Amino acid sequence: MPDFTEPELKTIRESVATRWKKEKIEFHPADVETKLSIDSEELTECPAIFWRQKSCHFLVIKPGENQYRCQFFYSPHDQYGTGINEYNDLKKCVTSLLQVQADHENMRSGSFPDQSSSG
Repeated sequence: MPDFTEPELKTIRESVATRWKKEKIEFHPADVETKLSIDSEELTECPAIFWRQKSCHFLVIKPGENQYRCQFFYSPHDQYGTGINEYNDLKKCVTSLLQVQADHENMRSGSFPDQSSSG
């Protein structure tokens, strides 16, 4: 599988920096095993970028050229995605990941407005 290119890494860094403007985030390259298709039982090693912010861990996986997957997690038993299995636009992948995690964090803390009471 192709590694992340420097322009891809820059896209990730810039997207994350937009969310956490004043905090230094360390990014770590990684390799993960993932299924390339839902029907497959075979695991394939793919490049990934990992970072941590407070108690949350973030992962962007590159299973192919212009293919990206993402998730965030607090523990091995507390993992989340965006609801979209795969993106072909890295910026949209990272932006969606950050937005879903922010919404999740707000719901966990009880600071998210109750959607059922509006309207």
